[in-house]
Amino acid sequence: MKRLSQILKRAVLLTAMLAVGIMAYADTTYYLLWGTNDDYTQFSSKGSVTASGSWTWTVGNLSSGQNYFFGVSTNNTPSSPAFISGSSASDKDIVDGGSFLSGKGPQNRNGKYYYRISLSSAQSSVTVNYNSSTGKYTIATAVASYTISTSGSNCTFYPERRSITAAGSGTFNVTPAAGYKLVSARLIEGGTGTIDRTDLGGATTETTITVTRPTATGTLTITTEVLTFNISATAGEYGTVSPDSQSSIAYNGSTSFTASPAEGYVINQASTTFSGTANVSYSGNTITLTNITEGGTLNVVFASNTDKTPVVNFGMLPVQGSPTDANDVMVSSYLINRFCETVTEVGFQWNTGNSFTSSTNNYPYSAHTGQYILPRTVASLASLQNGDSIKCTIPKSVFSSITAGTNLFFRAYVTTAKGTGYSDVVGIFYTPCLGLTSVELSPASAGLAAGYSVELSVVARGAGKSPVYTWYLDQADDKITAGTATAIEGATGSTYTYTMPNPAGSHSIKVKVSEAECGTSQWTHETAVSTGITATKKADITACTEPSFILAAGAEAITTTPWAATAIAVTSATGIDKYTWEVSPSNGVLTGTSDSGATFRADIISGDSTEYTVTFTAFANCSNAEVKVQKSVKVIVENDVEKCD
Repeated sequence: MKRLSQILKRAVLLTAMLAVGIMAYADTTYYLLWGTNDDYTQFSSKGSVTASGSWTWTVGNLSSGQNYFFGVSTNNTPSSPAFISGSSASDKDIVDGGSFLSGKGPQNRNGKYYYRISLSSAQSSVTVNYNSSTGKYTIATAVASYTISTSGSNCTFYPERRSITAAGSGTFNVTPAAGYKLVSARLIEGGTGTIDRTDLGGATTETTITVTRPTATGTLTITTEVLTFNISATAGEYGTVSPDSQSSIAYNGSTSFTASPAEGYVINQASTTFSGTANVSYSGNTITLTNITEGGTLNVVFASNTDKTPVVNFGMLPVQGSPTDANDVMVSSYLINRFCETVTEVGFQWNTGNSFTSSTNNYPYSAHTGQYILPRTVASLASLQNGDSIKCTIPKSVFSSITAGTNLFFRAYVTTAKGTGYSDVVGIFYTPCLGLTSVELSPASAGLAAGYSVELSVVARGAGKSPVYTWYLDQADDKITAGTATAIEGATGSTYTYTMPNPAGSHSIKVKVSEAECGTSQWTHETAVSTGITATKKADITACTEPSFILAAGAEAITTTPWAATAIAVTSATGIDKYTWEVSPSNGVLTGTSDSGATFRADIISGDSTEYTVTFTAFANCSNAEVKVQKSVKVIVENDVEKCD
């Protein structure tokens, strides 16, 4: 009990002393001393403070791994400091701020306390803070950080710079530019900092590099090199290729190989392949690779050079007249089969005879590109594929020596390495504009019941590009000649549909055709419509012979191939005075239409629409009334065109 009483008395006494000591701070100046040992001889005064408020003092640029000693004295005598710390470690006036990497704790000398620490390489300074409310000094260390920048050509960095603590690490993502590879990395001006890799192994994709524990500002520097490729070449049967390999070809560079086909063989361009990435072109037996972005193997294939003459068909019949001049001639053809060869020339030939054995006139694409139209904005003949159309407008100057009424014959041709193929021969009746020679109106007469219609059509012989049509109803000839007749409003084309009024009667339809280009005009005064009042009942269809399509025995449809001219026939009918033909889809073409048949052609590339509907509509007059008969037939187009790609 006596021992416990003494301890309690001492505790009360220490508490009273501490309180007095703290209170005394308000009237006393204190000194913060520090040194590299504890024998006082190396202590130095580093500042003073009174207890009137909070105070912070920093000791900077200290050496790593060194022991330091800190204390607070009532005098500024480093050789014999009067430390004011309490009489035990728990009663010390300097406390641990919690930031030491290697704290040594309080030290006791002659009953006085100071604080001893050991700095690591990540610490650059020590901060001491006085708190006037507690009368205590808190000591803590600071950690340095350094900015690491990046440098290197033909690559990008993320981030381009970052701050890294002396005890920490940071990453950079490096991506090479297209056509380059990452070779090596190094850290310059970075003190003793390290990077996790220096050899980047020729990486072509994003790579991560880590910088660790820098001790100074530095730069991460990357070295890059342009990519190079190796290309090998092999040849199939019937030929060789040289060289068999080439190396160190730079990104986006080019190189060439020479093929040597056996006699009777050529390079099969459609089957020749390159496993890498490049543009492949041909010039004779030279194969050139450009814009190379990936290495690989060129595999050259050879094919027979015989029996592969390209096939071409004429398109629609030649047409005299164009949007620019009535005496131009528009022609067209279709490339049927190029046998996977590159097209080098296309054109049209014309002559006044259809033998083409002499005096053949050529109109080639190479000499007249402005007059040609190639499909799908094809940039060159080498891009033409099977099924492509080739259209051309041959100007009238080519036919300047042709006299009126001359028959002109045309054929198309296509040239590849396998030879030149020719189309069938087609002809037209060519009439340069010498002025209107005649005007014909058909039908010349018709009998109509009230409410029924007839379409009148005019043919102007010798008309140029822009004839003008004026239609008249029940107007006298002298008024038409004098220009005082009343024209039918809105009727300005080469056709006019007249509907018999009710009650029906006799009427006269007349048309005048003027040709400004040739400076002439003519008109016809045939009685186009003349009839009396008739019954309005439509005739029974059995009163007329009904037309129908003629098909092969047992067939339900007509079968043909792309671009082939196929005849479609209908049986004869009684009294047909008008007829129409229609085809669906619209890429089917009908030519040579008549009341007994038409010619069908499917202008398609293999794999497009294969089924068409052709409709024939006939109008006949029997039993004193008009009869309309409409029939349809299916046309199936087989896809038999060779594909090269």
